[in-house]
Parts: sequence; C-alpha cells; structure tokens
Amino acid sequence: RNVRERRSIAGPVFLRRLRTEHESVVTRDLTPILSGSQVCLVALHYQPELASTTLGTWAINQFDAIKFLSQHLPEDWTVLVKEHPSTFALSSKTSAAFRPHGIYRRIAGLARTFLAPLDLDVRPELVAGTFAAVATITGNIGKEALAVGVPVMHFGRAPYTNFPGAFWIRHPDPM
Repeated sequence: RNVRERRSIAGPVFLRRLRTEHESVVTRDLTPILSGSQVCLVALHYQPELASTTLGTWAINQFDAIKFLSQHLPEDWTVLVKEHPSTFALSSKTSAAFRPHGIYRRIAGLARTFLAPLDLDVRPELVAGTFAAVATITGNIGKEALAVGVPVMHFGRAPYTNFPGAFWIRHPDPM
C-alpha cells in the first residue's frame, strides 16, 4: 500500500484504540469524588492546536501539567481530567505525539487523579457549583470559569492572565 492509504487506515485505528483505552480507565460514578473533596477540573486541549502547541509553554505535554497538579495541590484536593470531545472525532488530527499509547492509564495512575466521562457537562453554570478550581493551558473554559467566580490555574499565555482569580503557572521548576 502507498503512504496515503496507510495513513487513512492508521487514523481511525489509532483513534479507536485511544478511545478504548480512555473508556477503560474512566471513572463512571463521580458522586464520591465530587462530594468528598475539593475538585480541580482539568480540561484537556484538543491537539494539535494553536492554544496549546504555541501558547502552552512548558505544558504542551498536558500530562506534565496534570502531574504537577497531582503533586502540588493540597492533600484534600482531587484532580478530575476531562478529555476534549474532538479528540476522538474521525476528522481529528490527534496523533501519538499528543496522546501517546498508555496516556490515560498514566493519568489515572497519578495520586488523587481521575478521568471523567466524555459526557460530563462543564457548562459554566454547572462548573460554579461543582468545582473548586479549573485548570487549563489557555482554554475558553478558563474565561468561562472566571466569569462565574471559579479560580483558574492556567499553564500558558491565556488572554485572561491578568483577570482576578487567574493564576499563571509559568513553570513548575524556576530556572
């Protein structure tokens, strides 16, 4: 087969395997998590995209940002990670460079860290009553959370950097 034919087959196969892995580690019943601790919602970015790849600084590898939160948030906090729904679309340009094999198992293996189902509703009015904070690279969910009074930790050059309640985590290890 030529390269174009192999690519057209590899994309759907990769996405199916990625989604299967995601579904295998998702926490279906979030009730104990949401009622038992302070929860920081991490909204993953679709990749590749400008907001994460160019503006994401050190957090272009989103696993590093999640790991940082897992290690540095207070012990009574939980990290809930929600995948971007476009990641699994057939038209997706997602590749192993951005979602390597085993990524969801690695995320779920972090202390106090869980993966949310894809259908978790994260509309701003629901975020305000559910999450103690939101973390993103530069995503719109950051400005939506700020608009309803939820603090935001962001890892990239977000347009809301100077808004009250926005905290830019420039780099976990100062040089």
